[in-house]
Amino acid sequence: YSSSKWHVILETKLKSIGLSLDSLLCLAESEIFFHIKRRLLDIEGQNLNCAASRSCSPLGLGITIKADHIPSYLYKLLVPCQRRAYSLARFNVLPSAVLLGRYQRVPLKDRLCPCKTGSIETVQHTLFYCPLFTATRNQFLQCILVKISGLSESSKLVFLLDNSESGIVEQVAKFLWNVSVSRMKFV
Repeated sequence: YSSSKWHVILETKLKSIGLSLDSLLCLAESEIFFHIKRRLLDIEGQNLNCAASRSCSPLGLGITIKADHIPSYLYKLLVPCQRRAYSLARFNVLPSAVLLGRYQRVPLKDRLCPCKTGSIETVQHTLFYCPLFTATRNQFLQCILVKISGLSESSKLVFLLDNSESGIVEQVAKFLWNVSVSRMKFV
């Protein structure tokens, strides 16, 4: 038994995630699955925390990621272009001077918005401040922004990009898609 190919592969896989086959075999079957699942989720959480420091991470914007959870916007947003725009904003890769500057190695302070206000073109700037999108913001986000006016900018951002309420997600996605289309006219 202990020299079977299956046993060797299983023991190697468990060692690679820091678990011992011998210690697991002393447990009940349900406990074995619990310990393996918990360890895999811990590893995924560690990987996500490492990824948070990268520029294309939702964690960098304060958006939480659950390893065993599919974000509701993926199945609630039925229009593909809106779902894509929402995803791009969540992953901080919305078409912008910030994104382009990453690839051209432009210093962050020089990744300015085409609105000519001297602001860096971040997702936050686009959602809350950019004068180029005031009419679009008023059309799609005004009612939502009034309701959350007492929140900090980072809390507002999380509210808009990590929300499970269909109506809010849909309005934000419509805004982001319209901004993506309109932005091409300004660059």
